Amino acid sequence: MRFRTSIEIGFLIFAISGRCLSDTTAFISMAGDCRYPAVASEGTGVYMTWLVAEGNSANLYFRRSMDEGRAWDTARKISADKADCFPPAIAVDSSVVHLAWIDYGETVDGEIYYTRSTDKGVTWEKNYILVGNANSARYPLFACKGSSVYLIWQDVENKVFFKASHNRGKTWESEVMLGKVGKHSCYCYPPAITAQGNELAVVWTDLREDNRGLNASLYGFTVFKNNKKMVSSVICRTSADNGRTWSKERTLTSTRFSNEIKDEIDNPTMLSDGSQSYLFWLDRRNIILGQLFYARFDLMDKNDTVSGRNLFPIEKRSPKRPSATFDKEGNIHLTWTSFFLGESIVHYSQIDPAGNIIKEIQNLTSKPGRYHNPIIQRTPSGLLYVFWFDESKDKEEWSKIFLKTSKDNGLTWEYWGS
Repeated sequence: MRFRTSIEIGFLIFAISGRCLSDTTAFISMAGDCRYPAVASEGTGVYMTWLVAEGNSANLYFRRSMDEGRAWDTARKISADKADCFPPAIAVDSSVVHLAWIDYGETVDGEIYYTRSTDKGVTWEKNYILVGNANSARYPLFACKGSSVYLIWQDVENKVFFKASHNRGKTWESEVMLGKVGKHSCYCYPPAITAQGNELAVVWTDLREDNRGLNASLYGFTVFKNNKKMVSSVICRTSADNGRTWSKERTLTSTRFSNEIKDEIDNPTMLSDGSQSYLFWLDRRNIILGQLFYARFDLMDKNDTVSGRNLFPIEKRSPKRPSATFDKEGNIHLTWTSFFLGESIVHYSQIDPAGNIIKEIQNLTSKPGRYHNPIIQRTPSGLLYVFWFDESKDKEEWSKIFLKTSKDNGLTWEYWGS
C-alpha cells in the first residue's frame, strides 16, 4: 500500500546478504514513484541520480558508492522544495560530478537546472538555471572530455540543442540549435552524443515525408501524386573544435516506408573508443515490432554512411532503449528492454567491435513486467551494473529501481546485496 509519509523519511534500501532476491525486491524503494535512474562511474566511484514523484511534484535525488557499488551512501535530495523534475542527466570526469534536469516547478515550459560537485559528490554547488525557457524539453544528456562538458536535449518542437562548458561546468556558452526533426510520433527518445578528443558527434532520429513519390501529369497539370511515403533516418552533425563550429547534417542511415505503417528508426545511442564510433538503434524496416541494429563508423568521415546489421534473431517483441559500455578488451556490453502488449523484459548481451555475438542474450528479469530505461556501467575492476525501474500494474504500489550486478564479465548476474 502507499503510505503518505514524506519522501525524505521514506527511503528504504534492501541489502540482504545471502539471499536470492526476486524481481519484486528493489534496490531503491521510497514513498514515491522512483524512476529514470541515470548513472556514471569513474575509478572506483559509481554515481547515480533518479526522480521520486508523488502527487504533483517530483524531486531529484543523488547517491554514490566509492567502492565500486559494494556499499552506498545515504540518498541526498538535490532539487528545491517546489520542484517538479523530469528525467536527469549525470556525468563525472576528473572527480567533478555534473547533474542537469528539467524542472517545471516555477514555469509551465520548464527550465534546465544544473549543479556540480567538485569533490566526488560530497558537497554540491547551488542549483542554478542553465536554460530559462526549455520549451518542454526532455532527456538531457551529458558527455565529458578533459575540461569540457557537453549537454544536449530535444524540446517539444523537436529541436535538438547543444550547450558547452570548457572549464568543467564553471561557466557555459550559449546553446546552439543543431537541427529540427521533420515529423515525429514522440519526442521522448533523446538524441545521443559522443566525444573523442576535440571531436564531437550528435545523432538523432528524423522522420520526414518523401516528396519523391510517383507523380503523373496531364497537359502540364499534376493529376496524381503519391506522397504516402516517409523517410526515417539517423541524422548526424559533427564538430572538430569542441562544439564551437559544426558540420552540415549528414544522414548515417535511412529507410523508406508507407505512411500508414508508421515504421520508424529510433532510440539511438553511441559509444566511441577514440578511433571509431559505435551506433545502436531500433529499426523497423524489416518487421513492425523492430530489431536492434548496430554499426560502427568513422566519426569525422563526412562520406561515411552505415547500413547496419541486426544483432539478434527476430523475436516477437519490440526492443527499446539500448545502453552500452566497453570493457578493457574493447568488447561491448549491451542492455535493453523488449516490449509486447505493455510488458517488457530486461536483456543483456556482449558483442565484439565487429558486432559478432560473444555472449548470447540473457534475461535479467525472470518474468515480464513493466520495466523501463535500463542503464549499464562497468568499473575498472570489471564489475558490471545494470539499473532499471519498473511501473507497477497496481496503482497502490510505487515504482522502484532495480540493480543487478555481474562479477564474472556478464556470465552470471545477481541482484545487489544477494
